[in-house]
Amino acid sequence: MVPPAGGCANGARVGTDGPDSVPRSDDLAYAAACAEVGARFILLPASAEPVSRDGLTAHAAARVGAARLRLPDGAVLTVLAPPPTQLARHLDDLAGGEGRNGWPDALAVTTPRRLRTALRAAVAVRTEARVRGILAREEPQLSASTAPSIAFRTALSIGILALAYGLVSGPSVLPWAIFVTSALVFHVTAGLRLMVAVNMRPVAAPEAAPPLPPAALPFYTVMVCLYREAGMVPTLAAALDRLAYPRDRLEVLVLLEADDAETRAAAEAGFTAPHVDILVVPPGRPRTKPRALAYGLAFARGDLVAVFDAEDRPAPDQLLKAAAHLVGGGPSVACVQGELRIDGDDRLIQKLFAIDYAALFSGMLPWLARQGAPLPLGGTSNHIKRKALLVCRGWDPYNVTEDADLGIRLQRFGFRSDVLASHTREESPDRFADWLPQRTRWLKGWMITWLVHSRRPGDLVRECGFKAAALFHATAFTQVMAPLVHPLGMVAYGLHLAGVKPVPDLGGAIGAVLLGLAGFAILVGYGAAFVIARRAVRAIGRPDLLPWTFALPVQWMLVSIAAWKALFELIFKPHYWAKTTHRSRPVEKA
Repeated sequence: MVPPAGGCANGARVGTDGPDSVPRSDDLAYAAACAEVGARFILLPASAEPVSRDGLTAHAAARVGAARLRLPDGAVLTVLAPPPTQLARHLDDLAGGEGRNGWPDALAVTTPRRLRTALRAAVAVRTEARVRGILAREEPQLSASTAPSIAFRTALSIGILALAYGLVSGPSVLPWAIFVTSALVFHVTAGLRLMVAVNMRPVAAPEAAPPLPPAALPFYTVMVCLYREAGMVPTLAAALDRLAYPRDRLEVLVLLEADDAETRAAAEAGFTAPHVDILVVPPGRPRTKPRALAYGLAFARGDLVAVFDAEDRPAPDQLLKAAAHLVGGGPSVACVQGELRIDGDDRLIQKLFAIDYAALFSGMLPWLARQGAPLPLGGTSNHIKRKALLVCRGWDPYNVTEDADLGIRLQRFGFRSDVLASHTREESPDRFADWLPQRTRWLKGWMITWLVHSRRPGDLVRECGFKAAALFHATAFTQVMAPLVHPLGMVAYGLHLAGVKPVPDLGGAIGAVLLGLAGFAILVGYGAAFVIARRAVRAIGRPDLLPWTFALPVQWMLVSIAAWKALFELIFKPHYWAKTTHRSRPVEKA
């Protein structure tokens, strides 16, 4: 009694819905089980609608096992979708021992995946509108929807114009003031880097929590956002298929945008496992990854939620390790961040990217975690308790560096984040034209995050503690101010050396002391960065990158270009999401 493609057991046609009319392995298994007892199986189309939507929520749409639905041809059926482990028992009970003639005409069976798809479609638009604004409604002081304000953007514009005019036509003391300011910034940067370098201790396997027995493993939701990435589907599907986690306790939600037909077609063809669901996010603004994640969270069934990107290749046991860490860490540990490692580093910009990631994920983040400070999470390979996400209102759709924002917001709501002794491999942009928009977006998001969490500084200290709040400000200051003032200081000093705008004599000893302090800060900052980078690339087993650490000043100048671009975007298009271009690669064999 296996139905034909595009049809159902009672002859109703469902071909208007495209790929969802093609049977998958779970469809065939359910159809065969139904045939054994004379039950009716239906390839339920996504366009089937609930007879009544009263009380239907996103939570119910993802979890209920039965609904009364109207099919595209007008027929009304009560559709059941028992879980696979209980299918046989449910079918026996429903058949009532009466054989094929005992099955009610208005009753049919479908797979849980198909029922979820239809019910989610029925509440999609209102769910997207609700989750997009939930943080702004319930915790407006923590939302980036109004950051930066019009007044701030206006003041920033005036300040940039005044600075440019001053460098060209202003008093000669301005270059000296800029140089001293940059030196002060480098003192903060150098201090933070020096503490990390001295106390650097990357995550090691012995620190990992003991594995959980299979019966204790929580249900897991993996979310992946794709946009214009049809070519990445084969490698991503293969990477997710290698995850060593029980399939009856795992769901994968592939989140797509409504206008991306090419990626949707590739996803329908590439993700065929029963535990993989494809969710199309309704149109809305801002079009950002965190908006899609917020939408996916509304339907997520997992106790734990993981986020991966299109180019990711996580270690097969990463979910098992994360589950053990989160369950064994107690109620306060709500998030663990996996380590990101860069492959495909043939070009200089990729080598510098790989060094940058090594320093962050093997140096800075483990140190911050040991200090109990908020972690600037990566946009991928973070694993979070779903309850904690709901408490802190999930991802902010208006923040283009949603990961760093979520890290501090988790801390503000009383949770802790930690690092995970597991890595994910991914590739960096291989061209400056692709690298620049990505780094610009990250830095713009850091600027917005710093603005949002500086609105009420007293609340930040009260909620996080003085030390954690201070480390957050120091991290944000380093991320934002250092790349902005670094080229200014170099330009000011260059104008002085060229005699275009010589620095005035501020009085012998005072000038010498200021110059000496500035030079000391720059040397310590540069030196600590080199130490962190070199120790980090050794820690991840990449000694081949050691010679390239001497090219870090090139990276810093490129980051400064991105920082100034981010500053202008902060004024003119603060919530614009610059999409990172990924290039497909051959599918790795298991």
